Amino acid sequence: MILLKVQRQQKILDILKNKEILKVTQLAKLMDTSMMTISRDLEQLEDAGLAKRIHGGVMLTNTDDSVQQKHFYERYGEYMEEKSRIGHFAASLVYKGANVFFDAGTTTLEMINHLPRDIEITAMSPGLLASVELCSFPNVTVVSIGGIVHKSSFCTTNSMALDQIRLFNADLAFISTRAFRLPDGAQETQLPLIEVKREIVKTAQHVVLLADHNKFDNTGLAKSVPASDIDEIITDIALNEEIAADIVAAGIKLTMV
Repeated sequence: MILLKVQRQQKILDILKNKEILKVTQLAKLMDTSMMTISRDLEQLEDAGLAKRIHGGVMLTNTDDSVQQKHFYERYGEYMEEKSRIGHFAASLVYKGANVFFDAGTTTLEMINHLPRDIEITAMSPGLLASVELCSFPNVTVVSIGGIVHKSSFCTTNSMALDQIRLFNADLAFISTRAFRLPDGAQETQLPLIEVKREIVKTAQHVVLLADHNKFDNTGLAKSVPASDIDEIITDIALNEEIAADIVAAGIKLTMV
């Protein structure tokens, strides 16, 4: 399953953070997996600009946030306990027969892992990893949105993706964000992702934002989804009380788990 690969590659990154250079054979032993699997993982991490193989060894490359957005694999490993609780509750909102849009966020991917295995829905997503994971559900019809792939988020973008998103009507849309602050709403650091999120929101009857407490009262490069377009927010119990009160006062349903 794609989640297992994401979790394995995040573990590789965690190991490399404590090592200047590590032999590939040592890494395979630490991960308790085959050299073939490790080689495939390292090739993908190297393509993503997160690791560099050198003389039978491997090392981290520069992933300073001031230079570029963290890659999906790095972000997926952050606040995992909170994401799991958020994802578990969000999955309970999905009902049989619903048309559901999932964005390409890490918390959205975690939510998919909590869906009942026998759920019957039509799922649309511009997220490559989300689409692959949804394909593991036998009764889910998966619509994978095409377009140019934004490599650090595995999200399809550009006019091709936007035109396809506009074709659908969704009962539910689950979106993530890099930051959220009232009165503006959700914000992003990557401009190609903003248009995609905006179009997803336009298709849906009910929009649910999934975000851990660290995303709140922060700002991104640009506004993505206005607060007025968000019906519900699911976050964790560490959210600041004043921020929580402001969200409720803004007319947005808030659930903290």
